[in-house]
Amino acid sequence: MEHRKIISVILVFVLLMGLAACSAQKPPEQTLSGLQDPSLFRQQDRGEFFLETEDCYYYLYNRKIYFSSKTDLCFYFLCNKPNCPHGGEDCNADGGSALGYWNGHLYSARLIGTMEPSVIRMDLDGGNHKEIAKIMLPVNESGSEGGAYTFFFNNGALYYHVLATPEAFFRLDLSTGKTEQLFQEYFQDGIGLLDQLRFSGDDVYLIMISPGGEWRLKRYRLTDQTLVDVCPWSKNYLGMMVDGQKVCYFDADRRSFFEYDLATGTAEERLRVDCYGAAHYDIDYIYLITWENADFSDKRLSLYTPDYQFLGQLGIPDGFDFDYATQDYLFFAAEMSNRLTYYLPKSSIGSGDLELLPLPDPYSYR
Repeated sequence: MEHRKIISVILVFVLLMGLAACSAQKPPEQTLSGLQDPSLFRQQDRGEFFLETEDCYYYLYNRKIYFSSKTDLCFYFLCNKPNCPHGGEDCNADGGSALGYWNGHLYSARLIGTMEPSVIRMDLDGGNHKEIAKIMLPVNESGSEGGAYTFFFNNGALYYHVLATPEAFFRLDLSTGKTEQLFQEYFQDGIGLLDQLRFSGDDVYLIMISPGGEWRLKRYRLTDQTLVDVCPWSKNYLGMMVDGQKVCYFDADRRSFFEYDLATGTAEERLRVDCYGAAHYDIDYIYLITWENADFSDKRLSLYTPDYQFLGQLGIPDGFDFDYATQDYLFFAAEMSNRLTYYLPKSSIGSGDLELLPLPDPYSYR
C-alpha cells in the first residue's frame, strides 16, 4: 500500500506534538557513508523521510527529527539544548515537513508555523538552522496561494510537487538555493502528476495523467532539460524501481513482477506470485507486501533476491506496515502514525528464522 505525505498550506489544522522533556543528546562524531548521498540508499517510495549515515539513522516523525545510533537502536530527539521542551520551531529537532541530506548537512522544508514557507539547512547535530531558499507558493485559478505539497530529496536537490489548479513542479538546488519551475506547460493543458517519483542518475521518472485518465511514465533529463515519453502506465502497478536500462514494477492486477526494457520498449514478465500486493525495492532485496482482506489485515512480507529468488516470508502485526530498508535492518511502523515500532535484522533473511523484534524503549524522548 502506497503512503503519501501530503502537506497543505491552505487548510487549517492542529498539530499534536509531544512535549515530553529529554536530557541532552547528541549524535556521535560521524563520517558519512560511502554512498554519494545517504538518502539515495533507499528511494522514498514509502512516503516518509529516513536517512542513513555511516553511524546514525535520522528519521522525521510528527515534524520532529529523531536519531539513533546503529549500534544501539533507540530513537531520540535531535536536540542538545538544555531544558528544551521540544515543542516549537526553536527546538533543534524541528524538522518541518520534509527531511533530506546533502554534503554534510540536513535539510528540512517548513510550510506551516510562524516562519515563511522555506527550506532550512542545519548541522548533523540539529544545530545552526539557516534558511537557504523560499518555498514557492503558486497562485491557482481561484487566486489563492499554495496547495498540497509533496517533497522528494535526491542528489543535491529538493523536488516538490504542488497539487493545485493548475499543478506545479519545482526543483531547488541545495547548494545554491536556486529554484526553477519545470515543464509547467504540461500542467496548463490539464495534465496531472502522481506522487511516485523515481531517480536514476541525471534522470527523474514520473507518472503523468491526462485529463482523459490515461497514465504515462515520463522521463525528465536534467542534462538537456527535456521531458520524454517512456511507456503506458497503470494504477495497478504498485511498486517501481529504475535500474539502469530497465524499469522494474509489480502489476497487482496480473499478480506478477515485470521488467520494462528502455532500449527495446518491451516488457518481460519475470515472476508470477498469485497474490495481490505491492512491491518495494532496494539494492539488496525485493519486498512484496501482501494481504488477504479488504481491511488490509493478515498482512505478510515476502522477500526476494533482485533476480526474484524467494527467501522467506513473515507476518506483519495488524495495524503496522513495512516502512524502511537500511543497510542492516528493515523497520516497521504503525500505519496511522508512521511511528517506528519493530525491526528485522537483514542478517536473518534467508536463515529460515524471521521474527520482528521490538525497538528497545521506542520514542523515549530522552
